[in-house]
Amino acid sequence: MNRKHEDSIENSIEELNHLAMTHLTSEMYGHAMSYLNQALSKINLISNSNKKNSLLALTYYNFGCFYKRLGQADQSLNYFFQSLKLESPTSNNKETYLNISILFALKTEHELSLKYAIKALNLFKSEYKTNRQVIVSIINCYLRIGIEYKALKMLPEALQFMKKGYELCIRARLKTCEKMKKSLKSLYMDTYSEMQNKKTENALLKVQSKNNDKLRGASFSPKSTLDSHTTVWTQNSTNKSMTPRYSEKSGTSHNRRISYLPPVDEFKISRRSYLGSIDEIQEKKKKKINSMKHREQERMAAITIQAFWRGFQQRKKYYQMLIKRKIIEAEDKARLAAEEVNNLKSMARNPKMILRIVRKK
Repeated sequence: MNRKHEDSIENSIEELNHLAMTHLTSEMYGHAMSYLNQALSKINLISNSNKKNSLLALTYYNFGCFYKRLGQADQSLNYFFQSLKLESPTSNNKETYLNISILFALKTEHELSLKYAIKALNLFKSEYKTNRQVIVSIINCYLRIGIEYKALKMLPEALQFMKKGYELCIRARLKTCEKMKKSLKSLYMDTYSEMQNKKTENALLKVQSKNNDKLRGASFSPKSTLDSHTTVWTQNSTNKSMTPRYSEKSGTSHNRRISYLPPVDEFKISRRSYLGSIDEIQEKKKKKINSMKHREQERMAAITIQAFWRGFQQRKKYYQMLIKRKIIEAEDKARLAAEEVNNLKSMARNPKMILRIVRKK
């Protein structure tokens, strides 16, 4: 095969790939698939292995984009990885890495998605020195990495990347970045509030655990008295084991509680039940408040709907009245016109009457 013929085949393969992508953006999936299959069949006619691999990588990449558009993540990933294998080590695979990251995110494999998003970001950054137009893709990578860090519950890292992307949007001053700027800002605010809530929860848990430790330490200390259980824990002067001694209050011997639990355990159980009852009361109050708010919202919604419906009915009646009035006026005009026509016809039949009218004038 001569050189010119091979170059024409290469050009036709590139043209077929271009046509496939234009039809894919127009959602003409059948035409896009046929063009890609034609390009794949023509690749076998090329003898040069390097050019063959580069064109095959391009076609596989476009197949990956095709299946990504259809929502078939596994097939799309397969084609993207085949494209990466065929590409030369020096080639720039940033778009492929970014697409792979998006597909892994769809499959909820966030660690892999983060890995490929960081790879794509590094490649886009290296290209930014020579090509300033990749700034939109860099911002997209920052957004992608922030989302993945948030999904992995690594909130400080997510905030860092979201902030960088937002600052880059402000510096870029491009209309295409406005949508990403809004999404970055909203994501940053949501992530920040989530992190603050997490911090407060952790602080409350720490305080609660400290209080529990203090309660345990105070309840098992020797010579501590619990008047509510009428019990005193003491230790003899000799080094004997600590034993409980029960002391009764005056007038309470006949109704003293019979218990098989030590006093400290009883205290813990009663305290837990007391706290549980408080929580239940608070929950009931919250539910009552929420139900009242819900009822108020329902009432306001019903008033709004009724007002709109009444206004609509009144407007409808008013328009009907206007139409009837116009019909009556038109009928009156038609009747008067008909009478005048009849008068003129009668006058035309009687020439003497016409002469009288003319003489009067």
